[in-house]
Amino acid sequence: MRKYISLGILATLIPTILLANKQDNPVPEIIPKSNIIKCKYNEKNVNTVIDFENAVLNVIFNKGNVDEVSKYLGKTYIQHYPSAKDGPDGLITYLKGLGDKKVFTRVETKKIFACNDYVILENIFYSSKNDLGTAAINTFRVKDGKIIEHWELMEPILKEAKNNNGIF
Repeated sequence: MRKYISLGILATLIPTILLANKQDNPVPEIIPKSNIIKCKYNEKNVNTVIDFENAVLNVIFNKGNVDEVSKYLGKTYIQHYPSAKDGPDGLITYLKGLGDKKVFTRVETKKIFACNDYVILENIFYSSKNDLGTAAINTFRVKDGKIIEHWELMEPILKEAKNNNGIF
């Protein structure tokens, strides 16, 4: 008899406990809707990033003039790529090092996305003729015609993939 009373009390309490817990600890949004960015295309920003990238590639591949790179950067330049320091001088130092090492021999730009102050490039960098390449996604934030922030993700392209879709 005691066993049935205990089970009855427990059966009554479980929904109450679960409901109380649900109200006190709501499940957070995994992808918050507040992160949605509604886009407006800005051709000036796209042209700034393309001209900047061409200047960067000229420094890397041809030991070009770093002053050409500097003119596209804001006085405040925030760098999220861990191998380069913040500020225009941090980027210039990093680029000079790449040019000296001849890390890459060519690049292909696959796609360009533009949204408000952001321009995103999908690139493949190659270090030799037979190299499969390294995929890169570069995100730039542009303000008043100057690049003020940069993020970069890089991933080597694998010889074998589980699908035939390509990385881009």
